[in-house]
Amino acid sequence: MLKIILVGISGVALGASAISYINYTNNQSMEEKYVYLQRDVKQLTEEISALSNKIEIQAIASTNKKGMNLTNIVKSNKVTSTMLQSDLSSTERSVAKAEQQKIALQKQTRKKYLGNSMATN
Repeated sequence: MLKIILVGISGVALGASAISYINYTNNQSMEEKYVYLQRDVKQLTEEISALSNKIEIQAIASTNKKGMNLTNIVKSNKVTSTMLQSDLSSTERSVAKAEQQKIALQKQTRKKYLGNSMATN
């Protein structure tokens, strides 16, 4: 009877040590995976920041391009007789120019989204 109890206790001890070894190896592999994941996250963060910078540069370039288009629109618009009157102050002239720019932009957006035939109606 003592031998059976001794064999049982040694079997339980052997099983417990085997399970603890398996858990230890699993934890080691998880730590290695965690290190790899941290490295990948760091690389992806750097790539995202680089892409974000590129997007910001392109956004700035597109706003500069829009500004250039605005100056082209203003240059191509005809000057009204009210703008040529000498009694207008410089602020009134700038307001009149801003209104012309606004109207020109509205016409452009209408043509862009509605098409030429519907924008003229």
